[in-house]
Amino acid sequence: MNPAMLLMAIPALVAAEATIQSIQSTPAMPSMPQWWEHWKRADSFKTTFIQKGESAAFGSLTKTGAIVTAKGGRLRVEYEKGVLLLSNGRLLIQYDPSTRTAQRFDLENVTEEWPLLRLLTDPSALSQVFNVTPHSDGKIKLTPKKQGGTELPEILLEGKGAFLFQAEWKDGTGAKQTLTLTNPKNQPDPGNKPFEFNAPKGVKWIQ
Repeated sequence: MNPAMLLMAIPALVAAEATIQSIQSTPAMPSMPQWWEHWKRADSFKTTFIQKGESAAFGSLTKTGAIVTAKGGRLRVEYEKGVLLLSNGRLLIQYDPSTRTAQRFDLENVTEEWPLLRLLTDPSALSQVFNVTPHSDGKIKLTPKKQGGTELPEILLEGKGAFLFQAEWKDGTGAKQTLTLTNPKNQPDPGNKPFEFNAPKGVKWIQ
């Protein structure tokens, strides 16, 4: 090789070496934690929960309740002395015992507006609207892929054992919300009865 050709080759060699060093020094992307893979495969589970909200306007507010889920989008969220949410996989019913009022929603439409429902009914579908990014500490960050009619929050998930333990996000008012599952357990499919709404006498349906 003559000197001129050698001088021309040196920049390419330097660039190649820099690329190799960059690849070698770039940390590998953490893999999905085991708790997440187990959570996505869970057929049915039940748990009690604590939900805390913190905002400058209203201070701190804590609610407790119980959750039951099963395959097919079936869901029961019952707040202690509060709202009851029921899904049979097609319809979501919200019942407020304090006002004796109830509302029906199409589950698919509600899930599009509030994707956090997927966290309980179909975690594997979260990737349709969120970038699901694992962190080195075992947590997972959900970042909205795009904003539609409803602004979606970033959500930070933390697992414990084989289950989701905690989810943190900010609601539309900017208040920090934390949902903690206190004792999640797998269970056999409970059938459809826990997800059926038996309307108390005198309930007013809101259209």
